[in-house]
Amino acid sequence: DKGPELKRYEQNQLRFARRPFVAVPISKLFTAIRNARIVYLGDFHTFDQNSKNVERILKLLVTTKLPLCIGIELVHSRHQHLINHYLKSNITETEFLQMIQYQESWKFPWHHYRAFFQLAKKHKLKVLALNTSGTLKSRDLKAAKLIADFFQHHPQAKMLVLFGEMHITPNKLPQLVKA
Repeated sequence: DKGPELKRYEQNQLRFARRPFVAVPISKLFTAIRNARIVYLGDFHTFDQNSKNVERILKLLVTTKLPLCIGIELVHSRHQHLINHYLKSNITETEFLQMIQYQESWKFPWHHYRAFFQLAKKHKLKVLALNTSGTLKSRDLKAAKLIADFFQHHPQAKMLVLFGEMHITPNKLPQLVKA
């Protein structure tokens, strides 16, 4: 049974999802992405095509040579040091997944996210762990603080935030980030 907070988040997300959409050329989308400091992309955790679309966007962004960080919900913030070790090849992929307890903590297929880490390794991108514990609202607040703290130390950076679709409606995580 869903609690009242989750029901409110779902209703809010559905309200934004039902708004009219306008088709735009891909060139306009990428211009908007290049001009944005933070790009929020909804992670539909069980939808493999979503990951493939994010990968396409990342592949384009790395060719622009912009200073880029990928903010991700799938790893708890307490494991940031393990992301750093994995990206520097100090630990293997298997060790990384075991150390962050991926199967117990995330439960969505690793192959949906593996390409993001491979691109980060290849292009020396930073990856910021944004997941935390608590209520949905407190998790958004904590993620917003992590993003703002990152920008204090990396003021020239851009960030692509991959977070659950219910968290990235304009009145949730994006409104809370003070960067």
